[in-house]
Amino acid sequence: MDKHKIEAALVTVIKQVQETSGRPAPDITESTTPIGDIDGFDSLLAVEATVMLEQALGCTLSDGTPFVSQDGKKALSLGQIVDRVAEMITGRAA
Repeated sequence: MDKHKIEAALVTVIKQVQETSGRPAPDITESTTPIGDIDGFDSLLAVEATVMLEQALGCTLSDGTPFVSQDGKKALSLGQIVDRVAEMITGRAA
């Protein structure tokens, strides 16, 4: 899947989650780390955003949420999330 499509869907989903939760949707760049950089965006919202992203992309991301590293110890930047989603979809490193 095209990384630009993944990124566009990801940004849209993050903004929707923020607006739905009553928080402002900030400017989001490739270096933005949603968990940590965006007000109120936590692991619970990351799970919600993952489900919305699956719906937007028409796929299943079966390896947990792409917002954190595979070991669950590090929050990822938007660019890293895009790479992780691409990997999750294709089943191999992007």
